Amino acid sequence: MTEAYSQADLQAVPQAAQQAAQQAFSQQQPAWSVSDFDPRVEVATIEVPLSYTDPGGERIELAISRIRCTDPSRRRGILLSLNGGPGANWGKGIRLPLRFANTPLAEHYDLIGFDPRGTGLSTPLYREDTRPLAGFNTRPGDEDFAAITEDSRRMYEGCARHGGALREQITSANTARDIDILRRILGEEKLSCVGYGGPSYNFMVYGTMFPDHMDRMVLDSARHPDTGWRGVFHAQVPAIYDNVHAWAEWVAEHHTHFGLGTTQSEVLAATERAAFLTDTTTFDVGMGIGTRHRPLWAVTAEAVAALAVNGGFDGSFNGVGGGGLGRGDGFGGGDAHEVFRKLAGLDAWALGEPQELVQCVTEAATCEDDWPTDLEVYYADMRVARDKYPYGYGVSRFQPWVGTFWTDRNMERPPEIRREGYGQGVVVHGVGNTQLAYSDGEATAKRLGFSLITVADEGHTEIFANRGNQAVDEYVLRYLIDGTLPPERVTVPGPARPDLNARTGTAAEQLDAWIAANVAW
Repeated sequence: MTEAYSQADLQAVPQAAQQAAQQAFSQQQPAWSVSDFDPRVEVATIEVPLSYTDPGGERIELAISRIRCTDPSRRRGILLSLNGGPGANWGKGIRLPLRFANTPLAEHYDLIGFDPRGTGLSTPLYREDTRPLAGFNTRPGDEDFAAITEDSRRMYEGCARHGGALREQITSANTARDIDILRRILGEEKLSCVGYGGPSYNFMVYGTMFPDHMDRMVLDSARHPDTGWRGVFHAQVPAIYDNVHAWAEWVAEHHTHFGLGTTQSEVLAATERAAFLTDTTTFDVGMGIGTRHRPLWAVTAEAVAALAVNGGFDGSFNGVGGGGLGRGDGFGGGDAHEVFRKLAGLDAWALGEPQELVQCVTEAATCEDDWPTDLEVYYADMRVARDKYPYGYGVSRFQPWVGTFWTDRNMERPPEIRREGYGQGVVVHGVGNTQLAYSDGEATAKRLGFSLITVADEGHTEIFANRGNQAVDEYVLRYLIDGTLPPERVTVPGPARPDLNARTGTAAEQLDAWIAANVAW
């Protein structure tokens, strides 16, 4: 545990200061104007305190958005939505109301979005975009640990040089207070919400802190309410391997097509052989993506088979078991390597083009939890991940992080999550989700007493109103509009697994088509 952080005075903001901020800031009158990205969306800015312990001090801006209810006679309030990484770092929050603009929700709610503090068009939080010294490696040797650690230290220093006072104010509790000021400015007694991914936690915190003002809550791909962000990162690795093992069982059932073995263990052994017949790190990351999304299972298996048989340069792949199936649905010119490059490029944490500065709300938000300062704690975990769990994020989920080195931070801790004073809500979670493990959704539903909609064979993080899943959409719409809860526990089908007798085009063409249809994931 980080002693300097744990021993700091991190008490919640005094009630008097919180009330003073609410009174001082809730009388704002936003100057709404039509957005430059869609005429249905109005945008404005509001001000909130940088620190709620000092409501008369420095202020920051929040960008907010609204699509007005299309049927005022049926209006039942406001619906606020958030998505993205920890702290909604990638969410483009002011655009998110457009996700619901063509649904029945538009007839019942003002659809509200905002860029949380530090993100988007709100007062930004930046860090230097330091380039890694070590480079990304899913199977680093012990000799590489020092460079990996130095990369994390340099990221911390890049945050420290540019974060200023805002960096310690990127907390879940402050985001909840910001939301409540927004609610007050909009003149609403209560709000309803849809939280996707990491920001689902922000709404859990809001419900804990402001239960009297919470109406209906939907948490799509919920973050675990207890483990902190280090625990969330750790849970991603077994979640990846749940998918890998399910994929291997399916591939074994279709040995006559893929020729990779008749048991899960035989398929996994062939997969490990394939890992060393191309760029291994690219292969490992690609396996995490290709096994997460069920429609890609055949493409992934065929690429593995092409590599395992002859390094991917077979000219064509028609199914290697039993002499091939002769459908021409495979590989030419060694493009098994290209398939894994494309799969790896879909990773949500893939490195982008270098920039001078980048927003770093994720780096700040994840530091409201404890992080060990003893590097050997990380190295021990990294060795296990390297040897047993190299696919997907693997070692990177266990390596040192910004919080490892930020030992003098003085950030308010989030409250213990509870539901007291507002009604039952809904959790939606895909079984194949690796960014937020399915066990996170189960734990959230249990803690809050919410209904849990389990989506079989689904690897995406944002499902409701985004994946075209009719069963999920109907359950959630009934709840948000009529208040009708789904069953306490219900499972609905997700994307279909590949039908090997109905596929058209090469495997590479099928991958390109899937990427085109899923670019906004």
